[in-house]
Amino acid sequence: MITSFDKLNLAKFSEIQQIVKEGGDWQEMNLRIVSVLSDISVEELCRMPITEVSALIVQARFLDAPMGEEKIAKRYKIGEFELIPCFDVSKFTTAQYVDLQEFMKAPDDNQVGLLSCILVPRGCKYNTDYDIEAVKKSIAENISVTTSTSLFTFFLVRLRNSIVNSLISSEEAIRTLQPATEEEKNKKKIAQERIAEALHILGFGVGLPA
Repeated sequence: MITSFDKLNLAKFSEIQQIVKEGGDWQEMNLRIVSVLSDISVEELCRMPITEVSALIVQARFLDAPMGEEKIAKRYKIGEFELIPCFDVSKFTTAQYVDLQEFMKAPDDNQVGLLSCILVPRGCKYNTDYDIEAVKKSIAENISVTTSTSLFTFFLVRLRNSIVNSLISSEEAIRTLQPATEEEKNKKKIAQERIAEALHILGFGVGLPA
């Protein structure tokens, strides 16, 4: 019986998410979730004493608790693959970035896909000279929810910082411009306002002075 996020792999977590999305009778949902966590069929659970099943349901309550985080490793030995994290988007291939953007449209449904963009086999470029579907399968079966969340959270922080630095550089470049016409002055002002708004959304003050 799996009793923590550290032991819950992404494949099983995806099954549980699907059960929750489908909804229905809460007792049936509990049985289906316990079935995933315990590898005991719903039919077999129904034949077990209620006290034993109730105890399993209690053990499944970790799903309602806050999820912890773990330290990011330099490499992950997952099945037959040694996967290296890549958090610098500027080093992504075009295909890697396009896939990342597509997966990020529905991150909860595409956790394995997102990780397959961040974790690439040692010595390889994204989706080159290796079977990416085999990597995805290995990620789904071997990476825990805790590891997945930690990796993606770290990646998002790095991505945010990268965007902020890029916006600040753009703003500094715009500030040095000397518009000759009223139209150019308005364009400069609009550009600065948009950058300031973007920085504010990212939680970085209200931008730099004009």
